[in-house]
Amino acid sequence: MKAGSDNKPKRIIIALSCHFALTGLRELCQPLTDCSVQTLQIAPETVAEELMFNHADLLITELPRDAAGLAELLLIPEWFKGHTLILLDEETEPMRQTLVAAGFSAVVNKNDRAEVLQRSIGQQLQRKPSRYDYAAPGRNALAREKRVMCALLRGMKPARIAREMGLHPREISRSKVNSLARSGFPTLNAMLACTGRRPI
Repeated sequence: MKAGSDNKPKRIIIALSCHFALTGLRELCQPLTDCSVQTLQIAPETVAEELMFNHADLLITELPRDAAGLAELLLIPEWFKGHTLILLDEETEPMRQTLVAAGFSAVVNKNDRAEVLQRSIGQQLQRKPSRYDYAAPGRNALAREKRVMCALLRGMKPARIAREMGLHPREISRSKVNSLARSGFPTLNAMLACTGRRPI
């Protein structure tokens, strides 16, 4: 399977906390031609910091185990120019919607067959990186809602978020309600509980 049509090798970073999952995914990527694979056995919440110093065409990682880590992960698509593939322990439609709406390229289940995972990886490597048009109608509101959700997931109080973002406190509540409605989750704790994460 060929990774891309251009001459530049594609770079894949696999960042997972489990050694066995890292080994399995590295072996899964070996048949891809014109690719280099780097594995990082790190907690998902440290992925953002690691990417500051590493370029990649494709990042494969998983969900963090706490609310603050999930907030860090959700911010990655705003500045990371490559594609991102998120692995879920147990896939649910609301979590898929949340991650896709946040700008991640694809969401797959860790329990999927090897061929399905390999096909998803190959498809992401073939795609051109998408660029978000922040001037598009509604884009600023979506970016603001995302920042509000990330701050709430970090445990910040709504009054402090409003003060730091220069918003009315009612706008914080509205952003939270809109984000949850779009994702399909009734509450932030439901979002975390659906993937077995610790509620806030």
